[in-house]
Amino acid sequence: MTAAIVALAVLAPAAQADDTGKYLTLSLIGDSYTAGNGAGSYYGPKDSLRSTRNWGHTYSNWLNRQGVHTTIRNYAFSGAVINDVLNTQLPALDPESDVVMLTAGGNDVEFANIVTSCFTNIPFVATIDKCKGAMSKAKDVFPSVVQRTQDLLTQVAAKIRPGAQIVLVGYPLLSIETSWQMKPWFWGAPYPAAQEIRAFGQQATARQQQLVDEWNRAEHNDVGLTYVPVEVLFAGHEPDPDTTKRNDYRWINEFLETEGKIGPDGKTQSERALTTPAYWYHPNITGHEEIGKLLQREVGIPASVRTTRAFSRDIDLVFALEDSLDTAESLADLKKQITRITSEVSQKANEGGKAARFGLITYRNAADPSASVTKNGVFFDSPEALTASLGTVATGSEQGGGPSTYKALDTALQSEWKAGARKVVILLGDAEAPEGETPDWDRLLRNAFTADVAEVLVIDPDDSVDASVKDLALNTGGHVTTAQTLKPLIVEAPTARISTIDPAGIGEDVEFDASGSFAAEGQLVSYEWDVNGDGVFEAVTRTENGIAANPVHSARFDAPISANVTLRVTDEYGKTATAEMPLVVTRDGDSVDDAIDNCPADRNEDQADADGDGIGDVCDDFPYGEPEAVPMPERAVVPSGSGVEAGSAISFTATGFAVGQDVTFTVHSDPLVVGTARVGADGTATLDWTVPEGFSAGAHRVVASIENGHTAEASFDVFAKPMRAVAASAVLPAAPQSPGKSASALASTGGASALAAAAATLLFLAGVGMRTVKKQRA
Repeated sequence: MTAAIVALAVLAPAAQADDTGKYLTLSLIGDSYTAGNGAGSYYGPKDSLRSTRNWGHTYSNWLNRQGVHTTIRNYAFSGAVINDVLNTQLPALDPESDVVMLTAGGNDVEFANIVTSCFTNIPFVATIDKCKGAMSKAKDVFPSVVQRTQDLLTQVAAKIRPGAQIVLVGYPLLSIETSWQMKPWFWGAPYPAAQEIRAFGQQATARQQQLVDEWNRAEHNDVGLTYVPVEVLFAGHEPDPDTTKRNDYRWINEFLETEGKIGPDGKTQSERALTTPAYWYHPNITGHEEIGKLLQREVGIPASVRTTRAFSRDIDLVFALEDSLDTAESLADLKKQITRITSEVSQKANEGGKAARFGLITYRNAADPSASVTKNGVFFDSPEALTASLGTVATGSEQGGGPSTYKALDTALQSEWKAGARKVVILLGDAEAPEGETPDWDRLLRNAFTADVAEVLVIDPDDSVDASVKDLALNTGGHVTTAQTLKPLIVEAPTARISTIDPAGIGEDVEFDASGSFAAEGQLVSYEWDVNGDGVFEAVTRTENGIAANPVHSARFDAPISANVTLRVTDEYGKTATAEMPLVVTRDGDSVDDAIDNCPADRNEDQADADGDGIGDVCDDFPYGEPEAVPMPERAVVPSGSGVEAGSAISFTATGFAVGQDVTFTVHSDPLVVGTARVGADGTATLDWTVPEGFSAGAHRVVASIENGHTAEASFDVFAKPMRAVAASAVLPAAPQSPGKSASALASTGGASALAAAAATLLFLAGVGMRTVKKQRA
């Protein structure tokens, strides 16, 4: 398959797991039972009543979900007789059709007249005579209808390619099996209309089967013919001919209703259709679904499927490109996809003598909904014109997906398509449906088929595709895939890609990531790295023993380096590609040269220096400038008194030290640490000390100090504690009392008292002398 055909169809590699790489053009011709009367969701000419819910679409949708990309074209028209099919539908039939499906003959035997004359129960409209007349006429013309059917099949076979297939679908019976009979309005015998109509339907089924069998026995026919009768399938689901009743399980619309469908209770629910007889007595939604399922079983995947896409028409191709913030990283790749697809499609069209036109619209979720879609150009006649327009597209700040996706598809599908051309819409962007809203996706599907089948293809950058978008794509014969999956379609050589390498510091792990690299076909089998720019690929990883080559390599550098890292990738076909990415390793891990780096030992790419002192903020102890020095008060220590008696308490108060510091107090001459106090909030540290008994009397120093060596000192005296004098006394005889003196009189202070005082004085002087000698020795 050439790259151009692949690019045109955007089909391979597989867009989904069950993609078989097969393509089918399915065409529907015939009357209302093929068009889809009574199923709703109509498209095309108003009176054609072509429905996206008919059995042909049901079958086509199934094929698409089996990986068979099916383009369905519905030429059938409500009310058509065989001559109409020959004269109007057959000329329009795509000669590249791989399968043609049809119903034929119902209007030729005037089945509507049979229903009206036999079942409506309207006076003077439905009468026994009219019913008999309608049945008689049908039987009379039936042989010629069979012959015209054969002529139609022959001409269809002549129009389509050899090896294609025709599927003739039968009609259901128009009445349940019942004993109901028409009763005369005035007199006469009843008429078993239901039984007669059923018998005629069964005869028609048998004759159509015979026709198909004869066709397939003829050796000259190089187009296969398959007959799929449905009367057995519909048994018990036909209308009830008694207008006073309804068959709760009907698969055919009865009078005054349309769009019947089996509900949750298993019974048919429908819409009213009081004034549109064309909907009556046609398969309802469930009826079409069941015929579609029958085709899945009886026809399955046709043998006439292709493995390449046919290229027999002009082509109109519209790209809907998301230019929102969400596609900022992928926009370049998406534009590249558009450019290459456009070029290849144009080339292929020229080779086949066909014309190719290209359109471009862009979309995003703008605040003003009317600005969410831009028509950049629909249509351009050359790839160059589209490429020029594409070059002006850039992403904005708006988000993507949501309502803009729906509006973009709606706009693209309503393009002014060229009649008879193949029509394709390729959506490139987030295919997400709007949250909290219920857009009319069925309307978009109808628009796609109104345009004579505009296939919708989706290329999503991140695989976040809403189910409604996917259904739209599949039901039009397109599909959904990711941008990455499609790269092999447009790139012949592998692509080497290195993720951005952030500046690193010496000794740090630097990761080199080639995960974004890919092969055009097959797999990449090796990644080679030149990490220091010397032209030598120092590291290689290869696919071995079924284990894929590792695209990630890491290394450390023990010295600064500024170089281009080179990656070389090789695919399984031996093709190579290279990519480069700058690498910067510095002492601190930023890209600023140490010679001008204001923090050469710390990573600071922005070189912020708030105080302008030439030292970067990240390494500046004072990034906003050094604080002004606060003068400390003069250090001092003050005793609570100039002297203290041994055994008594004294306090020392230190000032001039910082709050919270621990101040140690030491008494000299013999250094004696007497305690520690912490400087409080008032800036003072106070220590109470009790002078030990027997502490040396005399002058002393107290020193207040902290760990950093700062000190303050003061002097004070220690006094000896006075000793209590005890005199030795002689036992003297009591002096005789003078006559007249009382015994209570004071003792005499004469000689005895003087002797005691003298003794006490002597002892004191002796003590003072001893202490003086001791002090001097100290």
